[in-house]
Amino acid sequence: MTSQILLLNADFRAIRVLSLKRALSLLLKDRVDIVESVPGKKLRSPSTEIDYPSVIRLRRFVRVPDRKATWSRRAVFSRDHYTCQYCGRKLDRDEATLDHIIPVSECKARGIRASTFSNSCCSCVSCNTKKGSRNMRDAGLRFFDQEFEPKIPRVSYLIFSGDVPESWRVYIRS
Repeated sequence: MTSQILLLNADFRAIRVLSLKRALSLLLKDRVDIVESVPGKKLRSPSTEIDYPSVIRLRRFVRVPDRKATWSRRAVFSRDHYTCQYCGRKLDRDEATLDHIIPVSECKARGIRASTFSNSCCSCVSCNTKKGSRNMRDAGLRFFDQEFEPKIPRVSYLIFSGDVPESWRVYIRS
């Protein structure tokens, strides 16, 4: 039995995951509607019987603030899909290395931050070693995908880890 319920905004965008207790509270106050229910499961009281919710939707739109992506090695690897941006090779998690496009030493000399989304990319060990602490032109490297532009990734308001129930997949953008 799932005790986690997906809460959608009035425009069907996923907002958060609720406990069954909180979802029931919103249902009984008539603030939400059941969009998807768990087949064959009911919630019963002496006077009422309702479907067991899997996905519920707010009746009124709630403004949810945008989240800013926080730079991290893992976020850069995820943005680049664990693919070397210089040779195009797909990497395992333990093979991926972080490369600063403008070398850290040059960033320090200029007084700018080195660890930013626009100055970092995923690379394999051999390409990163070949580049060393030189810029791409001096190392004779270029991006495998000529259209690649290192930028801040889009961040979903929800971050899921583990299995996502099948009934939620329609409402969650990858």
